[in-house]
Amino acid sequence: MKKNTLFRILVLTTLLVTSFSCTKLDEKAVSILTPEQYFKTEADAEASVMGIYSLLANADSYGRRLVMVLQLLGDDCDIGDIGTQSSRIQLNSFRHDSSNQDVLAVWRTAYLGIGAANAAIDGIPAVTMNDTKKAALIAEARLLRALYYYHLVQLFGDIPYIGEYVSDPSKVTNISKTSAEKVYENIIADCEFAIKNLPDTYSGAVKARPTKGSAHTLLASVYMILKRWPEAAEQAEIVIKNASTYQYGLVQDYQNLWKADLGYQSEHIWVVDFAGKMTGENNANVDYTAPMTGVRDADMLGWSDLQQECITVSLMKTIGKK
Repeated sequence: MKKNTLFRILVLTTLLVTSFSCTKLDEKAVSILTPEQYFKTEADAEASVMGIYSLLANADSYGRRLVMVLQLLGDDCDIGDIGTQSSRIQLNSFRHDSSNQDVLAVWRTAYLGIGAANAAIDGIPAVTMNDTKKAALIAEARLLRALYYYHLVQLFGDIPYIGEYVSDPSKVTNISKTSAEKVYENIIADCEFAIKNLPDTYSGAVKARPTKGSAHTLLASVYMILKRWPEAAEQAEIVIKNASTYQYGLVQDYQNLWKADLGYQSEHIWVVDFAGKMTGENNANVDYTAPMTGVRDADMLGWSDLQQECITVSLMKTIGKK
């Protein structure tokens, strides 16, 4: 009898703990910022878009690896040191696969950027702010997403396309590929939205944020890749005819395009700002973020594993710009 009574007490105690644990003992997360908690003010909306840019300038994107992958797979440069990392030699000789560390870095960083863009696109509509400014921020995030996919689809062809914010990672664990054709359609849609909602310019002639001209230019490039020549020409013509509106123009001296001390130039349509002294990267961007990353014997800090395969501007000047 005592055993049965004790058993009932234990069962009752367990039921009580189970029944009330959810409401009495569960603590609210105070150190984790969720999208639902974050998007409250216009400043929050701005910050969410600025966060997307952080993945463009780091060493696994325009900071170095993306540029290096694109150049090694093209004819802009060659391996200058046969003892360099095997991943670079593989790219240079077209023997790379999905295990290549440079390729993996580009892939991962692009999808991190896409995830940040999707979070901004999903969260900004809930913020109370000027409708025109809100649409412009969403357009900026969508064009950044388009840029990431622009590189991914060219490098890999059919790829997973994630077009919305993912709150549960398990939902994309086994995501299937999307055809390159469909990916390009989505890129075009993002560009068209950006064209409608981005400003013509930013105050201070800022070129690190996209404008209507940037969106027209990216769209023209997409149409060229797809060999849709009339549409590519149409987009390019819009940029040319509206050059003064977008504050574009040819520089008098071509070398000035690459002089960092001169800042933004009229030929710059959309730039990735230099990001030196980034915490945790040991000043890597002092060397890595450059017009042409890692050119052997270039006049820059750091070291180099690549060898240029083109006449440099300084040589062009020496031989009379022939």
